[in-house]
This record gives sequence, C-alpha cells and structure tokens, in this order.
Amino acid sequence: MATNNKPVHLRKSKGVDDGNNIEGKGVYIAPPGHCLIINNSNFDRSKSIPCGNVNEAVMTRIFQPLGFTVDVRRDLTKLQMINVLEEYQKVEHTGCFVGIILSHGQNGVVFSSDDHEVSIEHDVAKKFHRSKCPSLQENCSIFITLAHTSQQEIVIYTGPTVKQITSENPEMVDIAMVYATTSFYS
Repeated sequence: MATNNKPVHLRKSKGVDDGNNIEGKGVYIAPPGHCLIINNSNFDRSKSIPCGNVNEAVMTRIFQPLGFTVDVRRDLTKLQMINVLEEYQKVEHTGCFVGIILSHGQNGVVFSSDDHEVSIEHDVAKKFHRSKCPSLQENCSIFITLAHTSQQEIVIYTGPTVKQITSENPEMVDIAMVYATTSFYS
C-alpha cells in the first residue's frame, strides 16, 4: 500500500469517502497531521540564536518525511505567536498536532521576537485542550520546545507530572510536552 517510502496511517472510516478510502473496505489513509514550527532566532533586545535555522531544518527533516504538513513561522512577536496558535486551534484536525518552538526561554516560558514571555503551558498548550480544540479529542498534541537560556548550566523544566495531569487537569490527557533547554552560547 505504501508508495515512495511514505508511512501509511490507517484509520477506520467514519463513512466519509475523501478519496483516500482503500478499495471500499472502510479503511482510509489519513495524513498524520500538522506540524507548526515557530523559529524565533532574532530578537529586539536579546542576542540572536545562531543555530536557529539549523534546528528548524532538522525538525523539518524529521516531520516532513513522516507525512506531516509542516508550516514554519519565523521571528514572531507575542501577538503573532498567539494568533498563529489560535489559527491552528481552529483547524479541523484529522491527525495529531505537533507544535515546535525554537527560541530563548527559561522555567516554562519562551520568548517572542519582541522579548515578551510566552507561557508554554498557559499560552501555548492550553489552546489545544480537549474543550478548546474538539477536533483533537481523538488525536494527540505534542509540544516540543528547544529554548536557549543565558544561564551557564543546563536547566531542565519538566512541566507537570503524568499524575498531576490526570488528576488535576484531565483536559491535558492527550497532550505530550517535551522541553529541551540548553545553555546559551555566543
């Protein structure tokens, strides 16, 4: 079934023939979803991140061959970041959503190109909770944050634990958050 070495994603048809139905067997090939990459490597007051474009290229090379629709947005202000996240919140998702943010950051926040803090949990992931993005209820959301910090040591922000998520906030059950925060280099 797979051609051009692309992965095949099979899901039970919901009675809609979108042209991907396999020989009328009630199974169709669904794209894995959307991958939004926000690459903030140039800032109004902070130092630029020289490896920003390299990180962007690596993430694109990972998700495009998997069949994701990859959308790259560069050097967004806080308002622009919020707007693009709300744009993807309104999409009728048929697969998972991967949100990747490459920027400066620390302790659960990343910085917009105009040097404002953006909370990963509240400003980003919360937009994709089950009640706020119903089309992701049967799909997952994955948020990957690579944030450079000016501190000399490596800082790891783990976010809420699985126990906290399921007991304190069942809205986040389908959301995986990955943080990679490295020391800034000049």
